[in-house]
Amino acid sequence: MAGEQVRKLMMTTATLAALGLSAATAAAQMPANVTVQISSAAADYVYQATLSGMGGGGWKATITGLPTSVQITSPIVYCFDNQRQFNYNVQYAYKLLTFQQFVANVQAGPGGRSDQWNTMDLQDLNSMAYLASTYTTAGNNSSTPTGNNTIQTNIWTIGNNGTGTFTGDLSSQWLVLVDKAAWEEGFTAQQLRTGDKTWGSQSFLIQASIVPEPSMVVLLTVGLAGLGVTARRRRNKIS
Repeated sequence: MAGEQVRKLMMTTATLAALGLSAATAAAQMPANVTVQISSAAADYVYQATLSGMGGGGWKATITGLPTSVQITSPIVYCFDNQRQFNYNVQYAYKLLTFQQFVANVQAGPGGRSDQWNTMDLQDLNSMAYLASTYTTAGNNSSTPTGNNTIQTNIWTIGNNGTGTFTGDLSSQWLVLVDKAAWEEGFTAQQLRTGDKTWGSQSFLIQASIVPEPSMVVLLTVGLAGLGVTARRRRNKIS
């Protein structure tokens, strides 16, 4: 019985260590520099809200340059910034970050995140992601479910110095897209601008996850198999 317990302990320890290494390897590919282009086709305007002449919601996007560790759950980007804008059918350079990297100012310029971004914490990001997940599908520009207006208003309220109230953790299911140049410029340089201090293209949330590299999965499998063989030999010697 003692030998069996030792075997289970060894396998559990090895599994946790391998998974930790796998997650660390995947996370090492982030933040990532990617290109985002949003289609103007009506069929690609999948979630819609129209507020005071401004459109907000979710759009189908083409994202290139994704690291192999990032798996896009849905190619829909959700705006959470009511200061920055974007143009359809234009390729933009973006920085793709985890929630934790966004809050920690990873790869941000001197002074950290620029205006509007710099007031957001993890709870705010999780709250906006939760709200984005509750959108009603519109399907085209002529259909605007009224509930989406309320959802988008609440998202923008949080993004504009508001406070999120959702207490769950969606950070393993969502990532942040921010304008690469504005992110890398940082708060210090931004404040020296005489014009628009919240320059740059729109900020988005996207459903995605960081997954282990295939090579890491193979390594984990081989390692566990080796532990199994070692444990069997140990058990045979004892018996």
